[in-house]
Amino acid sequence: MFSINRTIIQGRATSEPRLKALAHDDLQLMEFSLAFDTPTEKTTKNPYGQRSNFIRVYKIGQDLAALLHRVHKGTFITVEGSLRYDAWETNDGQRHDRVSIKADNIFLPPRDAKRADQNFAQTLNQRNDDDEQATENDYLFLDIDQRFDE
Repeated sequence: MFSINRTIIQGRATSEPRLKALAHDDLQLMEFSLAFDTPTEKTTKNPYGQRSNFIRVYKIGQDLAALLHRVHKGTFITVEGSLRYDAWETNDGQRHDRVSIKADNIFLPPRDAKRADQNFAQTLNQRNDDDEQATENDYLFLDIDQRFDE
């Protein structure tokens, strides 16, 4: 039976990324935590109708230092990748498990994110004035992997 394991999540980094060297092929592992919201029913306790979720994201590759310098706690990020489930037992017998995203692509806003956010807000306001909705193409994302391979 064929299955599909692809996910795209947008959110903000909730921790500073960590970079570790792997033992073979000059590969590195970068990992951080990502917060994202899912819609829920609005209640008096939850007037915004959102639930915050947190997930570990990791990327394996070469020369991840350039990406490490662009991702910081609070950075808005789009991650494309696949879900991974890990289970392990510690020496004292405790069992642990977690779901992570193995990132294939990490998209970041332009370096001048404040200006990009302002431009996006202006575009939204202009479109709302024209009774149109803004599309995702109104906001520029850069594929960090392609940018630094050049």
